[in-house]
Amino acid sequence: MRARALTGGLLGLLTACQSPAPAGGLPDTLAAVLATPDGSLVSVLVELPRPGVDPIVRLAPGAVGVDQGWALAWMKSPLASGGAESSLLDLSSETRRMHVFPDGVTLVSLGKEGAIVDAGGTRWRVQPDGAGIRLEPGSLVAPGGSLTHPGPAGGFGARVEGGRLELKVPREDAAWTTVLHDVDRLIGAWWFVEEALAPWQRRVVDDRFKQVGIVRAQPGSATVDGDLAEWRGQLALRVDEPSQLLVGHAGWHGPRDGGMGVAGRRVEDGALVLAVRVRDDAWMAGHDTMVVHTADREIHVPLAATGSYRGPGWLASVARAGWWDRGVELRLEGLPSPGPAVPALMVELFDADPGEPATLLATAPWPAAVTLGELALTPDGPTRPAPR
Repeated sequence: MRARALTGGLLGLLTACQSPAPAGGLPDTLAAVLATPDGSLVSVLVELPRPGVDPIVRLAPGAVGVDQGWALAWMKSPLASGGAESSLLDLSSETRRMHVFPDGVTLVSLGKEGAIVDAGGTRWRVQPDGAGIRLEPGSLVAPGGSLTHPGPAGGFGARVEGGRLELKVPREDAAWTTVLHDVDRLIGAWWFVEEALAPWQRRVVDDRFKQVGIVRAQPGSATVDGDLAEWRGQLALRVDEPSQLLVGHAGWHGPRDGGMGVAGRRVEDGALVLAVRVRDDAWMAGHDTMVVHTADREIHVPLAATGSYRGPGWLASVARAGWWDRGVELRLEGLPSPGPAVPALMVELFDADPGEPATLLATAPWPAAVTLGELALTPDGPTRPAPR
């Protein structure tokens, strides 16, 4: 996806961004709230890569700030009469509205001390302690473009540069690595130790932030017959973590109760072929389904029985790949991509077991998350085992 030029300076960050690492050790997670060029807000968690460990990126729509000891959310709600109102919510209780603003008020920055908002060119601070609001004199926009945190080999770093959110992890090359494209400015950012979060904060993270995986296609060939033997050795995107579960936490009992690995190939005629290995401990006809979203269509592939399925611009084959597994190959036409990442593609697994709530796992938390741009924490994407 084309990166866009930075149209505004990096906004001043609250002092919590520069605080030392908590006693639990060096920070292992970056939390940030970002504004996109169209004014939308998105929140991101990045578990900082360690040697031999894949990075994990999780996103949430809107502005959700999390740091040691506090969590706040800037929520925008539509009104029945038209327009919208915005409010600052203390997520430690999820019952206190700090202050409600009418439509047209924009969020400037977010942090431990509350939110700075802009109402018709006037800046206000919303206090998280319920003390109300007060006029914030002067501009909080600061020059510069990076945020650092003390650490080994020069420290961690995050910056908005040329329309990209970039991350620096202490290592020998000290290079900046793109995390997301199409970013206009940074609303706030914090480093913390995830294991040191209080239980209520961990629930906020699990409930609101969902893991994002981008399907990447390698050049090659594939026969659409459901036999995944020809895919051995190719990296796959693994979808079997709690943070990839969108619906039905109470009905999901782990990867054997619903999980999948997704790999892709761009074949000679330009079509995209997906290979998906699906695991479930009980197959229900008319319920268990793989759903594929693209920019202009939604494809449903039944999983309980083996067979072939066809629709406008797509062909799928489902085969048995073990007692509890299904092998699925899906050919999609009309999905151009300038690189290996396939934008606006999301794969979901809908699983309904007898006597249990239905569950839904996905490669991304919502279709718009995929269009934010290619995740590039490693040059070729996360290293995952191929579907076997």
